[in-house]
Amino acid sequence: MKPPLPIERSTHIAATARHLACGLADESVILNLDNGIYYGLNAVGSQAWELLKHGITYGGLLEALVARYDASEATVDRDLRALLAQLHEQGLVRIGENA
Repeated sequence: MKPPLPIERSTHIAATARHLACGLADESVILNLDNGIYYGLNAVGSQAWELLKHGITYGGLLEALVARYDASEATVDRDLRALLAQLHEQGLVRIGENA
């Protein structure tokens, strides 16, 4: 198991430019242009992706999702960190100073 990404509330996160994405109903499909692999996101992941496309702090992203969905901050935080780790591993988001 990989160590968790060092993400603080002030950490800036943004989608990379090397992708194509489109929404399908309330879900999204992302094509990584570097490896040719498609990734699917559910409604919550799609909402996070929309915010990531313009860049946002982790705290801003977390607050936006907690305000929109009926879930505790702890649950959203856990799930969001898992999503961001997967997106980062696949080269779809930048995390930190270069984001």
